[in-house]
Amino acid sequence: MKKLIILAAILVVLVVVALVVQKNWKSRRSYKENSPIPSSVTEDVITRLEIINGRDTVEVRKTDGKWVVMVDGEPKEANQSLVEKRLKILVNLKGEVVSKNPKNYERFGVTENSHRVIAYNGNQKLVELYLGNTGPTFSSTYVRNPEMKEVFLVKSYLKSPFTSSIEGWRERRIFLFKADSIVRLAYITGKDTLSAEREDTTWKFRGDTSALKNAINTIRALSAMDFVDTLTPEQTGLDKPREVFELTLKDGSTYRLLVGKKRDKNSVYVKREDKDQIYVISNYQLKRLRDPFRKKSKKR
Repeated sequence: MKKLIILAAILVVLVVVALVVQKNWKSRRSYKENSPIPSSVTEDVITRLEIINGRDTVEVRKTDGKWVVMVDGEPKEANQSLVEKRLKILVNLKGEVVSKNPKNYERFGVTENSHRVIAYNGNQKLVELYLGNTGPTFSSTYVRNPEMKEVFLVKSYLKSPFTSSIEGWRERRIFLFKADSIVRLAYITGKDTLSAEREDTTWKFRGDTSALKNAINTIRALSAMDFVDTLTPEQTGLDKPREVFELTLKDGSTYRLLVGKKRDKNSVYVKREDKDQIYVISNYQLKRLRDPFRKKSKKR
């Protein structure tokens, strides 16, 4: 019985020592100067982000070297440059300490119920931030790392880049090419094909070259108004597209934009032939693509 008491006492001592060591390790954690971000947290070590705001949660993951945003458990293409810019903002956050008093957390809006950003490497949490109220200027925000007492005022408005809206992370660009990389634009309806081809800097085209320039500038950087994740190509008319716009680049690669049914009186369903994602674009965007190929176009 005496031995059991001794063993129990030793166990209690070991537990206490472990807790003290852990607490001291946390207190010695290295942080960047005037920043709530640990010095070990850099852009290249972050592989996952969670943004939580009330009932809204966004998860952004790096998969096979590319960022995706999870939509109903399915990975959808994220805007790569946008994610990278936001990571740069996060890891380089700096500001001035405005309080160390927990009684002021509510005043600055940096409680556990705040808009939160959590960065991970795999499943390992690297840092968590509470995004609080806007500071004295619109371009400033109060923030706190829950492992620290300090409240920082940083010179960035963070709730916009770290939005809890899934659409704010998704890739809206359907195409993104340089204008001078395009050497051919074709318009296909049924069995008919109308095309314009470029030789050096001159376009061989019998229609309105001004309308053609507008069409090329529209399609080369075409962005979606909205995303469609619950309808099929059959439901949107994209299994048998009524119109196709075909782009050919200098390197010989070809890309096709398929046009399906109208979503409503102001918009239409489209998709890239080489991707599964269905998008919505406006009638105005579609009109600019059609204009150079209409019969009313002026002849040279």
